Amino acid sequence: MPSTPVTLDMGHRGPLISLSSWIMMVVMCISVLLKVASKFWKVRALQGDDCIILAAMVTAVCSIVATSEQVAAALGQHAKDLSTSQIEKYQKAEYTAQILYLSSLGLAKTGSAIFMKTLARTAINRALINGMASLNIAWVLAGVIGIAFQCQIAHTWAILSNQCFNQPLFWNAIGSFDVLIDVMLIAFPVRVVWDLQMSWSKKALVIGVFALRILVIPLTILRLVFLTSASKSLDHTYDDFNTVLITEFGMTLGIIMSCLPFLKAILDDLQAGVLTPEVRVASGLPPHRKTSSYALRSLARNGRKSNAQTVPDTSQHWLKEPIQHDTSISAAGDDEASPRNSYGTQNMYIRQKTSLKSQQV
Repeated sequence: MPSTPVTLDMGHRGPLISLSSWIMMVVMCISVLLKVASKFWKVRALQGDDCIILAAMVTAVCSIVATSEQVAAALGQHAKDLSTSQIEKYQKAEYTAQILYLSSLGLAKTGSAIFMKTLARTAINRALINGMASLNIAWVLAGVIGIAFQCQIAHTWAILSNQCFNQPLFWNAIGSFDVLIDVMLIAFPVRVVWDLQMSWSKKALVIGVFALRILVIPLTILRLVFLTSASKSLDHTYDDFNTVLITEFGMTLGIIMSCLPFLKAILDDLQAGVLTPEVRVASGLPPHRKTSSYALRSLARNGRKSNAQTVPDTSQHWLKEPIQHDTSISAAGDDEASPRNSYGTQNMYIRQKTSLKSQQV
């Protein structure tokens, strides 16, 4: 017996949410996988921010699945046409989706903060980013706990009952901190990128990419407006349509914005701006690009100079001609140092003098 297709009429708007959410989910997943792949291509390893953004993607996908369960139960339909079991299923699905929504936002912001910290070259910038990351973690924990216990313990999922705290007030507080942290994620890269050795045009491009996160803020504000309006409704399953739709768009767009700085061209500009040969040596790294760890991580270790390091083979050096440094070099096991103007093929210990100078060959 052929199945009856779902019609998108004004009496059942739920399928519109399912369609748009799954489209945004596909775009989000592609963005995250491209981000991880482009960084893996340079690093040959998964790092902390990669795992966090992947976790954010998985959490967002689970939230979209929970929203689809809302649609299957009651979302987009008038409450008068629904059974008690449908209303109960709807509440449980929305309760789950709310927790996953906030968790996904927090993970995506944490991944962005970790990436920014790798670019920070000064102690004050790193301290500011650490402060923002701490605020983000506290915000997520407080929000998730609040959502989990917003109603009576016996029925914490019964979000449409009159046994819950002031939900519009709670979500307005959560949304305010959401906007605040997004503003920080836009403003802090300006401080960080300003110190990098890049042309003004490249700095403007990189800052502009980070600033695209501003597109998420209007969605967050619009979500709060719809949520406050729907809280006064007696037909939640129908009037929650706009709130849920904006929620899904805001969540997926926030993750996409976290992936944009990892576009290959942007990543190349950042790597070139951060890791000039002098900066690499001063950071305790060999003055070449191919390292076993992610190049941008060196800035998180600014000031930690190593007394001994391995000098790479000349074939791996990223300069056509090596830069002569005011250093003395001795072979491992040798007592006397002999200056050299190029890097040998064997492991050497570099004894740094009090000042590191570069002179043109």
